[in-house]
Amino acid sequence: MVKGQEMTEASINNSFSVIALYYGQYSKKYTVNDANEVIIKELINDNVKSLKESVLDSDEKPSSESLLNNICLIATGATIILSRLSEKSPEESYAELRNLLLKKNKDYKGASFDLGMSGNVVHLWDKVSRLNNLNNNTDPNFEAIDDTLRDIIGYCVIGLHIISKNHAKENNNCR
Repeated sequence: MVKGQEMTEASINNSFSVIALYYGQYSKKYTVNDANEVIIKELINDNVKSLKESVLDSDEKPSSESLLNNICLIATGATIILSRLSEKSPEESYAELRNLLLKKNKDYKGASFDLGMSGNVVHLWDKVSRLNNLNNNTDPNFEAIDDTLRDIIGYCVIGLHIISKNHAKENNNCR
C-alpha cells in the first residue's frame, strides 16, 4: 500500500506518456463514430470489470503488467470519447487534467493512495458506472459525461502512480 504519497508533475507526466502510447495505438483502430463509441465503452467496461476481479475479487495478487494494461485501456477509451465530445486533442485534455490533478493532490494530501489499488479500483468502478448511467440519461442532475470521463482518466493516472510506487517498493525489498 502506498500511504500519503503525493504525485509530482514528473510522475503525472510519466503516467500520461504511458497512456499516450496506448492512445496512439488504439485511436487509429477506432475512428470515433457512434458505432465505435459503443465498442470503446465496452472496452472500458470490460477492463474495469477485469480490474475489479483481479484486485477486489481474487485472492491472488495481479501482475503489474495486467493492471497497467487494464488501466491504460480504460484511460485510452475515455480519452477517445472525451476528444470527440470536447473537440480537444488528447494533449490539450491531458494538460488540463495534469493541472487539475496537481491541485487536487495538494488539497487531498495524497489521500487517494491510502487505500492502494483497491481504493483506486472502487473509484474507477464508480465512475465507469456513472458513465454507463449518463449514457441513458441525457439530462443529468450533476456531473456531465465529459466531467466523468476526465475523472476516469484522472483515476487511471493515480492507478498508474500506485502501480509504479508498489513496483519500486517491491524491487527495493528484493535487495
